[in-house]
Amino acid sequence: MKNKHFFLESNQLNFDNFAADFLFDKLNNNKLILNIALSGGDTPLPILNLLKNKNLIWERLNFYLVDERCVKIDHPQSNYGNLNKHFFKHITSESFPIVQPNISFVDGIDNYKRSIIKNVSRIKNGIPEFDLILLGMGDDGHMASLFPNTNGLKESKELVIFNKIPQLQSERITLTYPVLLNAKEIIVIVKGDSKKKIIKELYSNLSTDYPMQKIVDEFENLHWLID
Repeated sequence: MKNKHFFLESNQLNFDNFAADFLFDKLNNNKLILNIALSGGDTPLPILNLLKNKNLIWERLNFYLVDERCVKIDHPQSNYGNLNKHFFKHITSESFPIVQPNISFVDGIDNYKRSIIKNVSRIKNGIPEFDLILLGMGDDGHMASLFPNTNGLKESKELVIFNKIPQLQSERITLTYPVLLNAKEIIVIVKGDSKKKIIKELYSNLSTDYPMQKIVDEFENLHWLID
């Protein structure tokens, strides 16, 4: 499958504009209702900040989260809170948080699973099929909140889980491999020379322990946007 992957590179000076234009073309060419899962972190925020000003029919786009920290939405580390500030509150699409006011994280996950099952109505392999999942990648090769040497890497049934991350002394909420690998398309956005080194290793003949390796090995319709 690796030979079917696409690599699109741009210089760092205009990378955010390049990525925003790429996403606009991708979303504008499809006139159906699309269900899209976004990753948190700093990398996508300036891109989405540009995308929000594009002339899209936002009402046909539904946005979900790939992962979330176990904090309230108004916390500075909240993925939904940051995405809302830079993107969601400026558009007319529907967006679905995982963490919700006045309920536990466990109940939030249950509600989130139900919203996915209800709204992502196309089913493939017995699992809801997202139209597009936007991922980043860490310096340790993690994506979503699936980090190296964590139990979440072994999950084969659940859609959304808690994943304990000992190296960060924290716990996060994340979509699982079954959901990620079931998407119609995945776009990975990466910045920095350290990420380019990891990409080379992912596509070498060596076997790595990077969580992204499973995506590279098993997912066909994969695009890389690289600065």
